[in-house]
Amino acid sequence: MPHPGIVMAVALLFGSIVLFLWHQEMFSDGHIGRFSRQSNAERPKNITALVAPAIGCMSLSVGFCALSAFVTSYSDPPVEEPSGFWMYWGTFWGALILISLVVAAIGFIPLPLPKWMYPPYHEAKREEQRRREADERTGRQ
Repeated sequence: MPHPGIVMAVALLFGSIVLFLWHQEMFSDGHIGRFSRQSNAERPKNITALVAPAIGCMSLSVGFCALSAFVTSYSDPPVEEPSGFWMYWGTFWGALILISLVVAAIGFIPLPLPKWMYPPYHEAKREEQRRREADERTGRQ
């Protein structure tokens, strides 16, 4: 089994990157967001809406769950079975891993979701906001 510290670091880094890229794709008009939307245009819509954030949350949860194993394996004296706080900590993050896994699996089913869960809705909303602000600056109503 890999060292819990390495698992924790890799999972937290991967989850942070996935959530950052998902946030950029959904809510940003910057270079990363535009590139991500263009390169993922052929992908099913629910991948961006459900699967990407679920995978990011699942990876972060794995990292936080590994923290429990890391702390208990390096405690003095070493703990065979976690108890108290670390047991509840690991259980909470383990449950979140399972929930994220279920949400990610549901995301592969082509179910229609509310329009606000898709990037084009947020892109149109940002464009409308920019148009309103430009109209206010120029004095048009």
